[in-house]
Amino acid sequence: MSGRLHGRRSRLGLALLLATVALVGVMGRHAARAQSPAQFSYVTFIPGWNLISFASGGDYSGNVIKQDSANTLFTFRPGDNNYETSDPSQARAGFGYWLFVTTKFNVLLDLSDQDSTQLDVAAGECVMVGNPSTRGSARVRGADRSYEFSVSLNQYVDTDLIGIGRAAWVCNDNHSGRVSVGYEGGTGVSWPDCCIQGNVGGTPNQGQGLVVFQNASAAPMIVGLRQTDANGGPLMGGDGVSGTVAPSGGAGGCDAAAAATFPMAPGTYTLHMQFEQTSTADIQLDIDIQPNTKYLFCYHPGT
Repeated sequence: MSGRLHGRRSRLGLALLLATVALVGVMGRHAARAQSPAQFSYVTFIPGWNLISFASGGDYSGNVIKQDSANTLFTFRPGDNNYETSDPSQARAGFGYWLFVTTKFNVLLDLSDQDSTQLDVAAGECVMVGNPSTRGSARVRGADRSYEFSVSLNQYVDTDLIGIGRAAWVCNDNHSGRVSVGYEGGTGVSWPDCCIQGNVGGTPNQGQGLVVFQNASAAPMIVGLRQTDANGGPLMGGDGVSGTVAPSGGAGGCDAAAAATFPMAPGTYTLHMQFEQTSTADIQLDIDIQPNTKYLFCYHPGT
């Protein structure tokens, strides 16, 4: 498991379209397997400076992070005049960190044992805070301003939602006060009821499933899929993919959207989708991929 780093319908402003087709025979909806939900979150870090968190913290040192990053964490907490440095073996709950990534890699975050954190931010001060939860995006309350950093766009993005495994700067301008960051509930998206289904045509895929992600928004989308075992853990030797889907601007809708396509072994997966734009919640689902079946997801905000 190369991604393991020791440690362990409302549309909500998006159109999430799923089209399925049985490429051999006729397919209907498949019953869910008697399987536990995923016991981890699958988070993708892409090359560049990433604002990240490790949820409840722990020891996330290991060969992957040593090989694919600078392996040094930088944080800026209340009262700091300079960055504090540490390494991934000492990740702390609810902390936000800068990490310089040299090669894309994935982290399997252990399920969090807390969903919120608080910190006191003085007037004129900006500090870093991480999402302490693996259940979903966490909302920032009490700050005058808050920003995530888009690695793909190389710029800050105003937001009051912090994604899973992500962090943000929170700032108070003219007042001192307590800032809270906490998970407040899911997106309402579920598998497969979230989605419109229909035949899309295609050719046999040698027993694999085919998952296509389209991005009809004006911001990058980061997707990751990791196969799980019957207990909800990462399947040893199982399939896993991740990538960034470029923005299309949204003018042409899903028909003109950029796409990323992943052939996948049949099985159950945890899916994690993150959107590098203002206050857009992550989508995290357990999904079941059938052989010779194509799945099409299209992200189109505002429809």
